[in-house]
Amino acid sequence: MLLRSVFIKLGPDSRDGYVPLEAALTAFQTLAPLDQESLSVEEMLVRLKEGGLLDSEQQRFSFAEFIEAFGCLFKL
Repeated sequence: MLLRSVFIKLGPDSRDGYVPLEAALTAFQTLAPLDQESLSVEEMLVRLKEGGLLDSEQQRFSFAEFIEAFGCLFKL
């Protein structure tokens, strides 16, 4: 529920429901679980690429991708 609320606050594009990658990464930094290490934007990008959730051309996330990326970054 919290992730859905945050995603909506990021202002998804009304045409396709996607949010900018940069906004999503900033949100992930503020949502990081307290019992896990803080990640820089660069570290998040590497983890997402290694996890197969991000390619070099991708600049936006759908809600499903946002949830999957959060899980990948914080191993939930």
